[in-house]
Amino acid sequence: MINVNYVRAFQDNYIYIITGPFNNYAIVVDPGESSSLIDYLTQKQLQLWGIFITHHHHDHTDGIQKLKQRWPEVKIMAGTKEKVKIPYQNVFLNENDLIETPLQIGPLSVLHVPGHTLGHIVYYWHAEAEEQKTAGHLFSGDLLFGASCGNIFEGTPEQMFTSLQKIRNLPPNTKIWCAHEYTLEGLVFASKVEPNNLQIANRLIETKKKYSEQEPTIPLILEIERETNPYLRWDSPSLQKKFNVKENDLECFLRLNELE
Repeated sequence: MINVNYVRAFQDNYIYIITGPFNNYAIVVDPGESSSLIDYLTQKQLQLWGIFITHHHHDHTDGIQKLKQRWPEVKIMAGTKEKVKIPYQNVFLNENDLIETPLQIGPLSVLHVPGHTLGHIVYYWHAEAEEQKTAGHLFSGDLLFGASCGNIFEGTPEQMFTSLQKIRNLPPNTKIWCAHEYTLEGLVFASKVEPNNLQIANRLIETKKKYSEQEPTIPLILEIERETNPYLRWDSPSLQKKFNVKENDLECFLRLNELE
């Protein structure tokens, strides 16, 4: 069984720590800074085995150097198609690669999801066959957020659409660990796009309460995102009617992006 914890960084970043049930190995995801991570790993007596990088932006990579100084043998993994070099990268990943780890949690798979950057990848853990009721875990970087998706900096809207299709097709109970706390902002936008969507309205109320109590909105649940995230609702009759693009999912997505 996979365990996921996190530390906060900067204004709204999440840095994730993955561990297993039987030993003290750990993986960190997108370490934009290192001091809080080193404190956490040291206090928990964890041995850093790997660093998963989703993309090259500095708020996802700036902690790598000091982590490598502390754990020189650490594996630093990222995609092969990033146009900016990942510091100290020593494992180069492609679509559908499987990552075997010493955490005894089974393999994680890699999806190449260009859009935010051309080389953006995400990491997905799914339960073994005998644990199908267990939710999968997706570390989505800046591809998907609560009720929103990442800005398109290097790719095209068409690439982002294809990337989000890959995520939307995962099992509905998948837990999504995104890299930023943007859910309230996303829901405010979603409520303007679909003012008659009761699920969005109710989620907005719940999220405002969480923010007031300084509680995180992670993990996201894919099924809820499909009901309330406009960027996963390109086949919604109400959205297609709004944009007058009946039965044209891509055009609906493109029109939605034009509203930002």
